[in-house]
Amino acid sequence: LHCTMPMIALCLALAFSQSASPLRGETRINVAQEFGITFDGISRAISKAISVLGQGQSCLVFFEAGVHSIEMSGALFNVTDVAAPVQGRLTLAGEGMLETTLNLTTHGFDVIQGLRGTERLTVRDMTFARPRLTTTQGQLVSLNSTNIVVKISDDFPQPGELLVDRIRRGLTPDQGLFLKRFRTGFSDGPHIVTNASCTQPDGNTHNCPWPAAVNAQINFVCGGDGENCPQIREVGPSVWSFQVSRWPDGEMARYSADIGLSNALIGIKIKHGGQAYNIRGGKDLAFISVRWLGHSRGILFDCSDVVLRHTRVERVPQISLAMAMSTPGGGPQVNTCNNLTVFNHTAIGTGDDSLGLFHIQDGSVSECHIRDSFARGILLCNVSDRFAANVQNNDVIRCPIWRPPPNIHVNSC
Repeated sequence: LHCTMPMIALCLALAFSQSASPLRGETRINVAQEFGITFDGISRAISKAISVLGQGQSCLVFFEAGVHSIEMSGALFNVTDVAAPVQGRLTLAGEGMLETTLNLTTHGFDVIQGLRGTERLTVRDMTFARPRLTTTQGQLVSLNSTNIVVKISDDFPQPGELLVDRIRRGLTPDQGLFLKRFRTGFSDGPHIVTNASCTQPDGNTHNCPWPAAVNAQINFVCGGDGENCPQIREVGPSVWSFQVSRWPDGEMARYSADIGLSNALIGIKIKHGGQAYNIRGGKDLAFISVRWLGHSRGILFDCSDVVLRHTRVERVPQISLAMAMSTPGGGPQVNTCNNLTVFNHTAIGTGDDSLGLFHIQDGSVSECHIRDSFARGILLCNVSDRFAANVQNNDVIRCPIWRPPPNIHVNSC
């Protein structure tokens, strides 16, 4: 791999992935050879790993190179109350971030679930993907004071196809339904529309305010239970009408000006799908050289000693130059964490905050590369001054690094 400057983050991730080696005294479970890479096979592999850990050993659950399609009927990796020995570790690993892909149909279930007691866990060297696109987009056809009409782009899902798994996920009917404007024609894929000063790579909120000065997110309504939505209507072949809950100041005129522009694109956000991970009350957790395609939102709550290193959220490679949003939701959501390290995390076009960090006391965020987030690039909500001072040397473009002022209540905090 020839490492030109724009590819440095990926090269670092691959170099670290290729240098990883098993722990001394570690039992290795080859899932393909012993059980088969299926939902049942992975469940059996985790059960065996738990037995190995119970004998005081470390355990590596290994996934061979290839694209492995898995239909989930529950959490894929259930690591609740799984604590590796104090001098040991449970590792879930592939052969490399670009070599091993788990292609998951989640049906709204969590991929990695540790509801309590998960300790000394590493996930590394693999991609978590989805078999179908999880976002959609199109060209603006018309609008009025109550509705926006969009023609869906070729090869992208119809909005009705994405109204799934929302009830199991616990979303309210109108939650996570938004529109934003993008522009096409760039060498690195669509750019989210923003004010000119927001294109600098530091995400400074003096230049890149939140809420956005232009291109505020437009909420549209379901009118049903979240999966059956009579207010989201197909009014022609691949043409859909969205009922707008309200127009933020100036946005109706901005949208009107996009009608007929060949490089104007509407990103349509419909949150759905299970969490990429949901770990609560955990200790010593690491995600290293892991890539997420199609869905990246995960929860780390009330955890300590958490590392995200050389991790990536990307648009689907085959259509990255046409794709506005990589995911229907955000990236890592870390809440109430003692000692968090995020290093060389890349996120492109996430459907919500690329990094949502809440109530963090210690740690650092550095050398990250984030652009075109639907919301904030990095959200710092009720974090300590000590931690905020260590959020540095990050390239955050067309989305802000946002730390709400003290004593200011905002919905996301």
